[in-house]
Amino acid sequence: NEENRKADVIQGLVKEGAHEDALLLLKKDLDHFDLTFFNKLKSKRDISIKVKDKEHDELLKLIGKRPPTPKVICSWVTRFCGAYYKCENECNISQTRCFFHVKYCCNANAYHSNNIRVQLPNEYGLCNECYASTFSALPTPIRFNRIPGVVRVVRTGKDKKNYEKIHVQK
Repeated sequence: NEENRKADVIQGLVKEGAHEDALLLLKKDLDHFDLTFFNKLKSKRDISIKVKDKEHDELLKLIGKRPPTPKVICSWVTRFCGAYYKCENECNISQTRCFFHVKYCCNANAYHSNNIRVQLPNEYGLCNECYASTFSALPTPIRFNRIPGVVRVVRTGKDKKNYEKIHVQK
């Protein structure tokens, strides 16, 4: 019935925190009404906000005491014309490569399978299809040594993972 529908709408507005809109709907239908129920709801909401703010402050204090999350450096390395190049971009702890150097599209909302290769490196780690649908253009081609974070390095020792940055004067 009509009254139940209105009550549901008003209750939904109150739950969303749109108290003023709920009050306007109530006033529209009634000339004289008692605001005690409405005020009780509003005061309960205010109390819950204060409790949430206290919990939030306590969480912020705990976060301040927590050690910083470890930084992961991109694992991409290549050799070109006898010189080694390495990426020094930071990436998510769950990834081994930054978005410029991922092999496969990183779009979690994509309609394609997970193994679509990234043909043109871009800062979002998207395949050409996802990049074009997001930005209405293909990514600008970038030479591998012009990608932000890529530096020329020299191997140090026999271990393939030890590299030292070369300081090139410009």
